[in-house]
Formats: sequence, structure tokens, C-alpha cells
Amino acid sequence: MKKFSVEGYFVIGLALCFFLIVGFILLSSGKSASQESLLSISEITEQDHLKGSKEAAVSIIEYSDLQCPACAYYSGFSKQLEKDFGDSVVFVYRHFPLITIHLNSISAAMSAEAAGKQGKFWEMHDLLFASQQSWSKSDKVEPIFEGYALEIGLDINKYRDDVKSVEVASKIQGDMLKGNLAGVKATPTFMINGKKITNPKNYEAFKALISQEVSR
Repeated sequence: MKKFSVEGYFVIGLALCFFLIVGFILLSSGKSASQESLLSISEITEQDHLKGSKEAAVSIIEYSDLQCPACAYYSGFSKQLEKDFGDSVVFVYRHFPLITIHLNSISAAMSAEAAGKQGKFWEMHDLLFASQQSWSKSDKVEPIFEGYALEIGLDINKYRDDVKSVEVASKIQGDMLKGNLAGVKATPTFMINGKKITNPKNYEAFKALISQEVSR
């Protein structure tokens, strides 16, 4: 398995910056994605992390940054939606780290993806958000994230390999590219059945939106 050195992480950062810049240029030029393109971007793939069935009546795709405080606020909504709507809703998480303002966001995304290689993406996702204030400003997050990996029962040697792998970096890049094509500018950004929405202020408002979609 290929691995990245410290210099490799820098290259990843540059690549992700490139995707952000491309998206900004497209948006600034007025070339917004068509509805057909948005529906294509909203197609759920085998690479996506999801809760629920791909066949659900309502799909919710979130573009999120694990270091983003607003994303942490919304992070608990998926569990509530699952409880309230059951098989009617599928919730999909995609990475959109805001690397210019959240310096640990890529490391966090790579940590979650590495956990996903052992079937524990959501466990790491939940733990990273729950403990966000503990690692957000740290200049040495890798030992902290390794501690989380042990806490959720990961094989630490496999985790260390996966967190530096090309596959993990490519997954994050792919999510960001989709976000750019969808016109994502901030996190969290939600798309319901292929349509980008204005973020509801609280869970009850979010639930009302989903209820409307389910009843159609």
C-alpha cells in the first residue's frame, strides 16, 4: 500500500486547494450546475458513507467539515432522523474540509476514512464531533486521533497504514470535487433529493422539511 510522507500531506493539501479554486472559478463565472448535474452528483455510490437504504424515498446528503462547529451542531440530526423516519430516509456524509480556516480538518477527515476501512466510520465521525473542542486547536492531532482509534477498537497498525494511504486521500478529494460541482460554499451544506437547501435553524425545522418530502 502506498503511503504519504509529511511532504505528501502537503501535496494533498495543495490538491484539495486546487479543487476549491476550480469550484470558485466555476461559480464566479456564472456556470452553475444544472438540475440534471445535481441529480448525478446526488447519486449514492458504494464509496459513500450512509445510514439507511439507498432505496429510501428521501436522500439527505451532507457536505461537512469535522472541525466545523456548525457541523458539530447538526451532527446529531442523522440519528434523530433515523429514529423518526426509519427506512424512509437515507443519510449520506461527504467530506468538505475548509482547509484554509480549519487546519486540522484534513487530518480529521483522513482519520474518519481510515476508521471506515475497518467498518467504523460513524463511530469515529461521532467521536470526532463530540470531542471537537479537544483537538480542534491542537498542533499535534495525530496522537489524539490514534487514541480515538484505540478507543473505538480499531487495529492500530492497520489504522496507521490506512490514514496515510492514497485510497483515503482520493476519497476525500472525490467528495470535495462533488461538493464543488454542486456549488457548496460553506459547511454544513445539505441536499435533499438532489436539491440544495437553506439550513434549518433546529431539528424540528429540519424534521418538517423531511416530512414534506416523505409525504410527496
